[in-house]
Amino acid sequence: IGYSFLNHNWIMPARYYTRKVQHKGFYIDYFVIDSNAFDAFPAEKNDSHNICGAWHNEVGANCSENGGMESVYVCKDWFWDSYHHQKVWME
Repeated sequence: IGYSFLNHNWIMPARYYTRKVQHKGFYIDYFVIDSNAFDAFPAEKNDSHNICGAWHNEVGANCSENGGMESVYVCKDWFWDSYHHQKVWME
């Protein structure tokens, strides 16, 4: 996420979205979803690779003001609930 401030190619239009791209003689529908759920574990687990880990987030971290989770302790479930919602959206 921090790299987004250095390279604006990493900024997506939304957490999940679709784009239709026209090619010569055909088009493709691309469906882009947020796969962060696969890097989301309980706050006290997997310190080296856990976007929801207490180790990498300051005490009291809260993302609810921008539509995210209220704490690292509900973070994993928030990402997985969102991921399942996105899969239904793709159908």
